Amino acid sequence: MVSNETAYGELVEVILMTGLDSRLVYRAGGAMPRMPMVGDLLRVPLLNRTELGVVAKIGTSQEVEPSKIKEVLELVREQPVLTPELLALAEW
Repeated sequence: MVSNETAYGELVEVILMTGLDSRLVYRAGGAMPRMPMVGDLLRVPLLNRTELGVVAKIGTSQEVEPSKIKEVLELVREQPVLTPELLALAEW
């Protein structure tokens, strides 16, 4: 298992806007203006394209092979697009 904060940056769980039914783990940091917060809209890599997703959780309890974790490409908006309450409702 990977720790929530590694030498590679902070890990976040992202819900993709494609309708994928699970959270994917990405590494935040690099050229981002700030670390992401729950509710932030991000652009992330998925297979051979990029997708939009919302940060559902900072850190992760998922077991993910470190070599499989991709880097967040972009913080799309400076302000979160969903509140933690709306994210909880979406998962209900």
